[in-house]
Amino acid sequence: MGYDLSNQFLRIKIAAKGAQLMSLYREDLQKEFLWQGDPVSWGDRAPLLFPACSRIAGNRVTAEGKEYFIPVQGFAKNREFALLERTSDSVTLQLSADEETLGMFPYLFRLQVRYSLCGPVVHQQFAVINDGKKDMPFSLGVHPGFFCPIDLREETADYVLTFDREQHIYRYATEDVTKLLLHEKTPFIEGRELPLSDTFFADGPKLLGGIAADWIRLSSRKSKCYVELGIKDFPYMAMWGLNKRMTFICLEPWCGTSDFADTDHVWETKPGNVHLAPGEKWTREIQYRMCKE
Repeated sequence: MGYDLSNQFLRIKIAAKGAQLMSLYREDLQKEFLWQGDPVSWGDRAPLLFPACSRIAGNRVTAEGKEYFIPVQGFAKNREFALLERTSDSVTLQLSADEETLGMFPYLFRLQVRYSLCGPVVHQQFAVINDGKKDMPFSLGVHPGFFCPIDLREETADYVLTFDREQHIYRYATEDVTKLLLHEKTPFIEGRELPLSDTFFADGPKLLGGIAADWIRLSSRKSKCYVELGIKDFPYMAMWGLNKRMTFICLEPWCGTSDFADTDHVWETKPGNVHLAPGEKWTREIQYRMCKE
């Protein structure tokens, strides 16, 4: 089951499963910007990550002294969201705690995802509500993939990632096999621009911290096509793609991060987690703008 939204600029598709964005189509350019999946390379489009953004060591945590199993990237991406509200230019979906989620994540929550169109911009708004009587730690992020090159007549080297202002972003070192974080951090971006190439992911995915940007843009120097991602108040990001000629790139804003290799598995003190008090609501928003200069 899914939902379509459209206006004079855009046509988008959203799946009820995982509240996942499935299509970002710009009408006047007659172009799809969101990766459309490939069972050989990567079959997803833009999974929603909750209550964990990435890797959990051994897929297990302890909360209030009891052990729980949380799958990689959390469970929200595999759950059916209920329709909460539908208007002519928006749709709001909700996932609520139930017996199954409580077996993995012992907290009473509601996760709401609202998609809306405002001219040429897609707004993806998140609300996490703590319906329980105890502090609720969690992480939330998205994992969208974008065609790169956007124009098939171009090469990866024609593309660049650009932030809206100067950045001092660091990269976490990771274990070779598990990809869990190590405590070593190295400078990754000092400035605004990051050129792309087909060897960009030769050393694996890039797990980044220290991000203080309103947006990041993937753009072509030749065709001037770009996709811009509004990422305000998302302090972490992952960049991921294949270690060969690039066909897509994932730009993943996160509030939260992977486990460290030396984790004690205690969920309440996991680095990067958001802590939400009982009865409180936490919100974030991501915007998608696809254009040609």
